[in-house]
Amino acid sequence: MGLYTVDLKGQEESIEFGHISGKHNELENYLDFLETRLKLENLRPRTVRNYMKWYKHYINYCKGQRIYELSELNANTIYDWLSIMELQTQQKI
Repeated sequence: MGLYTVDLKGQEESIEFGHISGKHNELENYLDFLETRLKLENLRPRTVRNYMKWYKHYINYCKGQRIYELSELNANTIYDWLSIMELQTQQKI
């Protein structure tokens, strides 16, 4: 099973996918980091909850596709994916 870790390089935020053993709390640490980042954007609490839900869905999607080893996924890519999810949700309403 792949775990997801935060990698901060200078000013750039990225997330690394890789096989790491013995550190099962790293995914939760990253999700906490992302939630804090979203709150600093002055988003409504409901919006933050929705983004977190969509991001967890994205992680599960990656696991379902057996995508465990990607070199790096930039935080902007994550926000792009969240925006797509938000548009799809709005279209369903």
